[in-house]
Amino acid sequence: MPDYVNDTMRVCLGPERRKSMDSMAEDPNWRLQTRGEDSLAVKHLAAAVWLIASGTPYVLVLEDDTWFSQHLVRDMTAFVEELSAVNWDVASIGTCYHHRAPFGHRVLPHAWLTQIMPCAHAYLLSQKGAHALLNSLPLQMPIDLQLNTIAQDSANSAHYLYHKNNSTGPTLIQQH
Repeated sequence: MPDYVNDTMRVCLGPERRKSMDSMAEDPNWRLQTRGEDSLAVKHLAAAVWLIASGTPYVLVLEDDTWFSQHLVRDMTAFVEELSAVNWDVASIGTCYHHRAPFGHRVLPHAWLTQIMPCAHAYLLSQKGAHALLNSLPLQMPIDLQLNTIAQDSANSAHYLYHKNNSTGPTLIQQH
């Protein structure tokens, strides 16, 4: 995937875009998405398209600024096994360093049900979640916020889970 999108590609993402706020900015203001955010969205959407086309049950989506725990494979294997007990769409396995873990209630020993995922840098996407994400198009906001809309739309009835080892929140992958 290219690290940029041209104007034609941006129009294809959606003609009506909503302004959002960059919480990382020194002086946060409401603004439209940048070309970089649109490029990132295309990559997340491509993962959803690939997942559906491949028939694979889920895919691990990672952005390029993630750090893994030293036991990632072991912990991910255990978490995926744990997830098999519930119907899920998106399972966050990390959170942005500047956001607290989302609110929710425990549904499994290491999974909380929630309607928000503050960042989209590390998550598992199921077939159902991929369909819900693509059905949320056209893109109206940055991909992490667009992902949140599928959990908040009762028509899609998405089930967001996030991994949590303890009260500090997801620890499998961190964004840096």
